[in-house]
Amino acid sequence: MSKDSRSPVGARAATGNGNGNDADTYGWDTAFAINFTNANTAITEAWPNVNSGAKNLVQQASDDPTYNINAVLGPWQFTVGGDGKNIRMACPVVSGVYNAGGDGTIQFDGKNCEIVIEIGMEWVPDPDQFSFVISDQAKVDTIKADLDNNTIDSTLQQEFSANNMPLSSDAVARVQTAGEEWLITDGTPSFYIFHSTDKYNNEFLNVYQFEKAWLNDLQALQAAASEDEPAVSIITIVNNPATGIAAAVLPDLLSTWFNANIAEFNHVFASLDLTPLVSADDKYAWMKPTATSYAVTDQGTMDSSVFGVLTMALGNPPSDNHQVSPYAIPAAPAQAGFLISGPMFMQNMMLPGAMAIFNNAPASSFDIDNDGLTVRNNTDLVWGKFMMDNNQQGSVPDNGYSAQLDQGILPDDLVNDLTMIGVMVQGYSVSVTDAGSQWLLSTQDGSAYEYILNLDGSNIDVYLATVVTIAKGNFTMTLVHSYIEIEFTDLVYPYSSSYDVHADYTEQVTLELQTLDGNQVFWADPVTQKSLVVNVTKTQSAITREIVEGAVTAVLSLVAIAGPIIEGLQAGTEITELSEDAGQGMIEMKTFSQVLNENPEATEQDALEAGSNAADQSSGKLTNIKNAFGTPMWKFVATLAALSGAVVGGDQAISAIIENAVTKQWQNVPGFDDFANAAIVPYTWPSVSGYTLQSASLAGSLQIGLTVDQ
Repeated sequence: MSKDSRSPVGARAATGNGNGNDADTYGWDTAFAINFTNANTAITEAWPNVNSGAKNLVQQASDDPTYNINAVLGPWQFTVGGDGKNIRMACPVVSGVYNAGGDGTIQFDGKNCEIVIEIGMEWVPDPDQFSFVISDQAKVDTIKADLDNNTIDSTLQQEFSANNMPLSSDAVARVQTAGEEWLITDGTPSFYIFHSTDKYNNEFLNVYQFEKAWLNDLQALQAAASEDEPAVSIITIVNNPATGIAAAVLPDLLSTWFNANIAEFNHVFASLDLTPLVSADDKYAWMKPTATSYAVTDQGTMDSSVFGVLTMALGNPPSDNHQVSPYAIPAAPAQAGFLISGPMFMQNMMLPGAMAIFNNAPASSFDIDNDGLTVRNNTDLVWGKFMMDNNQQGSVPDNGYSAQLDQGILPDDLVNDLTMIGVMVQGYSVSVTDAGSQWLLSTQDGSAYEYILNLDGSNIDVYLATVVTIAKGNFTMTLVHSYIEIEFTDLVYPYSSSYDVHADYTEQVTLELQTLDGNQVFWADPVTQKSLVVNVTKTQSAITREIVEGAVTAVLSLVAIAGPIIEGLQAGTEITELSEDAGQGMIEMKTFSQVLNENPEATEQDALEAGSNAADQSSGKLTNIKNAFGTPMWKFVATLAALSGAVVGGDQAISAIIENAVTKQWQNVPGFDDFANAAIVPYTWPSVSGYTLQSASLAGSLQIGLTVDQ
C-alpha cells in the first residue's frame, strides 16, 4: 500500500461530491438518493415480482361503461420533468384494448404507447400503512354527505370490509373539515379520510390508517388535500392510438385508475423496507425512520437526475421542504448517496466524540446550538490532569510501594519519603490511573494539590498535577461545510507563580473515507488547519517580551513535541500585544500549514505521539502535557470508529482503536463499510443485491457515496 508522505495514516479514497457544494437534506434527518438510470434498471429487472395491481390497468367510465380499458403495463420508469415531491413516471402500455364506445376497439399491442404521470408523493402511503381509495362517484357522494353528519353509512362499512378492515359497531366519525376531511375512530384503530378531485372532476376518498408514526405524513397530506391537489395527474399519452372523442375520454379513465391505485407506487418498489436492521440498543434508534417522503430533482438527463427517499427519525416532524439535493450523490463512480443531516450527525456522532475528549464527560455537559451544527460545553469542564516537566517535585525509591498503591493503599513509609522531598500527602487517598505504573493522590474534599505518582524503573517520579479547565461555553466542535472545527477559547493554566497562560486554539479537521491496509475507515485527514493565540497575564512579575515568548514556547509544547516544529512556530509567532500586565502572541493557520508541510517526518512523529497519549488518556492514564492539543482529534475520530463498529455489534474500546491506529494495525480498526451497509439496508431496491461503499465525507451533512450492485 502506498503511503501519503504527509500522513501517518496512508492513502485516501476518493471523497466528496466533487463540486464543493453542500449536500443539503433540507430539514430531513436522512436522505437516500439514487439516479434515475439505476432506479429504472432496478424496477425493470424486478418487474416480474411486482404486485399485479401495478401492472393490470382495468377501468371503465362511471357515466358510460361502453368506454373502458383493459391493458397490461410494463415497468414504470422515472422520467425527467418532475420536481420536488411531484415525481414523473412513464408507464408503458405493453398490450390490451380500449373499448371506445361508438369508436370501436383500439388495440395497444405494438403501438409503443406510454402514459406519463405525475405523482404527488405526499399521497403515497407509508410502507405497511393500511390505505385504500374509493373512486365510484355514486359511493363518494353518499359517503361524503353522511360523513358530514358524523355518520358512517352502510356503503362506507362495505368498503372497509371489502378491504379486509371491517369497522365495528362502535366506530365513530367526526368531521375535521366539512366536505374535505374526516376522522374515524374504532377503539384503538383510527382512520383519516381525505377528499380530492382531479382535473376531469373525478372525485376520490382516500382512506389512511392513523398511527403515531404516520402523524407527520398525514399532517402534510392535510395541506395537500386542502388545495384539492390530486394524487396523480396525467401529463401526456405518448403515441396515443386513439383519436377524436376516444382520445379525449382516455385521460379521464387513466386518471381515475391511477388515483384509485396510488398505493401501487410502493408495489413498484416492492422491497423498499424502511425498518433498518440496526442494533436494538436505544442509542441507535436515531437511525430508524419514523416518517417518510419522496422527492426528485430533474437535472435534465437520466444519469444526473435524482430520486430521493427522505426520512425523519425519533418522531421528529417532517420538513415542509420536499426536495432532494442535486448534490446528494457524490462524484463518479458513486451511483447512489446517503445523507445524514448535519444536526443528526452532530447530535449522534460528534457529541459522543466531545464527551470522549473530556474523558467521558456526560452528555448533559454539552448543548447543541448554531442550528444543530455546534456542540458546546454548558458547564465548566476539566479537560485533563497532566504532568508538566517543570512541576516535577522529585523522585522516591519504589521499595514495593507500587503493589500497595495498586490496592488503593497509601503506605506510611511512602508518606514519609514524600515528606522528605517536600510533598505533604498525609490523609490523601489513592486512585489507580494505570495499574502497576501510575497513581493519583487527592484529598477527599479536593481542596489541596493533587499529585501524580509515575513509576520510572525502580523509582517513583512525583508530579504536581496540572489541572487544565475550560470555562462554560468555551469549547466548541462545529460542522463547517466540509470539516469539523474544534475550538478551545481561553483555556487557562498557571505556568509559574509569576504568570498565567491563556490559550485560544483552533483546529480544522477534515474527515473522509480512507483505505488503510485494505480496510475502509472513516478517519481524519492528517493535514489539518490550526491556529493559536497565547495570552499571558500577570500574577506577580511584570510581563516582558521574554516572558511572552517563553509562554508561547511553553504552550507550543501542547501542540508538538518535535523540536523542528516548535522552532518553526516560534519563528512565525507575532507578538501583537505587550504591556506590564499582559501580553499576546499569535500563530496563524498559514504559519502552521507552512511549518507542518516543511517538516513531514516531525509532523508524523507528533501525530503518533499524540495518538499514544490519547490512547493512554482514554484508558484512564494521566500523560505529560506535551502534545495535549493533538489528542482531541484522535479521541473523537476513534469514537466515530467505535460507533461505526457498535452499530453492527462490535464493542471495541476507544483506547484500543487509537492504539491500533497508532501502530498501523488498521485491520483491527472498525471499518465504515458495516456502518454504511446498516444505514442503507432499508433502501434495498428490487434487483439491487447491495451497495459498495465508495466514499464518505462531510458536505454540510455526512455524505456516503455508493455504487449499486445489480
